[in-house]
Amino acid sequence: MWNWAPTVVKYPLGMRSSSKTGYFVGLYFLVSLLLIFLDSRKFLKPVHNLVGGFTTPVTSSLFNFRRVLVSPLTSVFSVGDLEKENVSLRERNVQLEGIIAQIGALKEENEHMRRLLAAGLPPSMLFSPARVVSVSGGSLFLTSEKVQEGLNVITSQDKGVFLGRVRGVYGGRGEVALPVSVDSKIPAIVRDKDTGDRRASGLVLGKGGRAIVDQVFTGETLKEGDLILTSGDQGFPPELLVGFVGKILPVKEGAFRQAEIVLPVDYYKLTNVFLVTKY
Repeated sequence: MWNWAPTVVKYPLGMRSSSKTGYFVGLYFLVSLLLIFLDSRKFLKPVHNLVGGFTTPVTSSLFNFRRVLVSPLTSVFSVGDLEKENVSLRERNVQLEGIIAQIGALKEENEHMRRLLAAGLPPSMLFSPARVVSVSGGSLFLTSEKVQEGLNVITSQDKGVFLGRVRGVYGGRGEVALPVSVDSKIPAIVRDKDTGDRRASGLVLGKGGRAIVDQVFTGETLKEGDLILTSGDQGFPPELLVGFVGKILPVKEGAFRQAEIVLPVDYYKLTNVFLVTKY
């Protein structure tokens, strides 16, 4: 008599588990590649806009909570650092007062310096106010009805400190690449802090939390405290303050010099900024 009972093949438990794991890992990579491709072609922008509309209020509230509550608590444990910062700021104020006092003696071609440091920005510039939502990872996030990709951002209409350029807009929220962002490259010039004379030209590069001025020829002058301004090239408005020359870095192989940049503002303390809509 024939035995027609089916033969059951039993696989080890570890083999079935490994097969499922490999399947899910492969599916994960395929979905990830698909999402990266769709995002690079801006097919997912409506999704970004939808998510941004829901997350912006929450992000803004958390950022304000950090600024109002966490910052004072931190300051309690860093009194020494605050005292050093206050001394540095007082010294910087003295330097700026000296610059303003000497502005009247500058020639007509340095009129832009008078506008920058004493009398405000050129009247041809047009601005639109924006509210800071948060600051994270070298980016400043803001909201404004006029926000558009490619617009430049400054701290105020009077001081004209350059903050960066809007590199993306999602759900009415703009992302601004700050000078400390790793992909930030800002054509710049260096002016003497006392006379306003042009001393050098270079490129402001972000280094993730800090910035340097690079590509300065060895024959050009770099002095601590000198002004680093936008050059006006590559779509950036001219003569906006980016920072001050800090520590001069040792010259490596090549023809260029570098220096650390002392930033003129604390990005985390900003609440309102301005979009430059025309210059």
